Parts: sequence; structure tokens; C-alpha cells
Amino acid sequence: MPPPITIPTTTVPHVCPRNWGFYPQTYDCYTLKPISPYIPFSHSDGSIRTAGEHEFVEAFAAGFLSGVENCFTGQNDTEMFTIGKAGYSDRNLIWQDGEPMNYAPQTECPTLTMPFNGYTPIIAVIDSHGKVCWQASNDTSFEDIPSYCKYFLCKKDGH
Repeated sequence: MPPPITIPTTTVPHVCPRNWGFYPQTYDCYTLKPISPYIPFSHSDGSIRTAGEHEFVEAFAAGFLSGVENCFTGQNDTEMFTIGKAGYSDRNLIWQDGEPMNYAPQTECPTLTMPFNGYTPIIAVIDSHGKVCWQASNDTSFEDIPSYCKYFLCKKDGH
């Protein structure tokens, strides 16, 4: 008779701050922070490299934004947050943190258009059905939402 199969039940140890999400496949921690004069937009340092990471951040953001009072309260409101900044380097798209921008959701999403000079904020746009697409900030209405509803993705190493 073969030995019984055991399924590990331990969690992966990590050092994420309290209330941050942890994605074990990349060993990174995530949260959303408000954009304010004290925490400027320039601190947006997110990057998303895979479909799995995108799905994790999408679910984390949905939970986070559902708890933000007075923002995105209409049934058809489009939720948005800043992922990070991206731009071209030697004809390759890269995130400002140096990671290659080798993934972006494409199915049923508008084409992500990027200028060829400097870094551009990338906005996650969440429609009323929960579909998340990425767009350059100039192609969104991000600037039109109230300042207290503007959030950016923070990502840090969970080791």
C-alpha cells in the first residue's frame, strides 16, 4: 500500500507590511496608496509582468476599491488606479523600475499606445463588469476623478 499523500498547508513566509497583498509567485507585496501633495504621483512604482500577477493585482484592487467610501459608488462608474510608469528604451517598452513591459492585457481591451519620449503613467481601468484594461493616462479620464479617489499601486520585495 502506497504512503498517504500529504498536502502542505503552510503559507510562504514573507515580510509584507500589514494590509498589503502578497503574491508568492513573484514574492512581491502590493498595496494601493492615495495620490496627494504629500505622496506624489512620482512615487508610483508598480510593474506587472504576467497574466497571473495581473489577476492577483486585479482582485486585490477590486477588494481595496470596494472599501473606499465616496469613490466609484455608481453602478456604472469606471474605477481606475495607476499601476506605474512605462516608456521606451532602445525600442523596447520597460517599466520605470527597469522591468521589461512584456505583458499587458489584450483581450477586448483598447490598444495600449505609448509615446516614444519619457515615461507615461499606465492606468488600470476597471469597467462596471470588472474587466481591467491598461491605458496611457492621456487616454483615460483619470484626471477628472476627484483627487481623494486617485490611488497608485505600490510594489515591494516580500523577502
